[in-house]
Amino acid sequence: MTKILILISISISPLWALAQDVQPLPSPAYVTDQTGTLSSQQKSSLTTKLENFEKEKGSQVVVVIVPTTEPEEIEQYGIRLAEKWKVGRKKIDDGIILIVAKDDRKLRIEVGYGLEGAIPDAYAKRIIENVIVPNFRQGQFYTGIDAGTDAIFTLIQGEELPHVTSEPDINVSSDLLSIVGFFGFFFIIAFVKALVKNNFIKGGVVGGLSLFTWWFSGVIFVGIGVAVFGLLLMFLPSGSGGGRSGGFGGYSGGSSFGGGFSGGGFSGGGGSFGGGGASGGW
Repeated sequence: MTKILILISISISPLWALAQDVQPLPSPAYVTDQTGTLSSQQKSSLTTKLENFEKEKGSQVVVVIVPTTEPEEIEQYGIRLAEKWKVGRKKIDDGIILIVAKDDRKLRIEVGYGLEGAIPDAYAKRIIENVIVPNFRQGQFYTGIDAGTDAIFTLIQGEELPHVTSEPDINVSSDLLSIVGFFGFFFIIAFVKALVKNNFIKGGVVGGLSLFTWWFSGVIFVGIGVAVFGLLLMFLPSGSGGGRSGGFGGYSGGSSFGGGFSGGGFSGGGGSFGGGGASGGW
């Protein structure tokens, strides 16, 4: 019944947000503290612990401390934050958000779909009431959060979840494949044209890149880049004119696939939430 009420409140929260100014959502991070409750050392230690757990288990657990969630209830704020950050892995939905509204004296554990079996609402409530709240009442906020995340870790460790993988999770749509096929067609034409004109150097370059792209087809975006290069070669003059200056710059930077620990920062992995978890106060 409680979850049904939460889902109803979630469904009307956009209308509520239009009528009132809601709290702006912070930028994604393992640990967010807008109240100055945690020292820099405590925040760093907690961040390292959460990051290491993600590397080990794959699940994302984040902590958010804000002064207040008013005018929203903490449940509405929590699901709005979850939808924005998308904590947890896509299609695994193994994200957890521990929210503390310090001035409201309220807290919530928001549980992703994939962990509702490992951390049912009753278990989340026990962690709040038996582990976190007793420390909060004594003013020991870091101790309560640290112990609470440890209790969450213990429950997640007992859940059978997909292993952590370093392989990029690339979802190639049919539209993207159509684009690759389109450029690939012109790539083949360029290859044949070069051979017909006895331009073996150009043909060898295009052919070699074609074979390389075929072998490296797991990275679809490389295929697109090489296909475009082949298309450009098709329109180049085949004569032996003057030397060309310039060239293709090397690729720099990196891509962030899925979620988590890219460059020391945090990004959600696409996880979904549906109102699972529990709230409490002190």
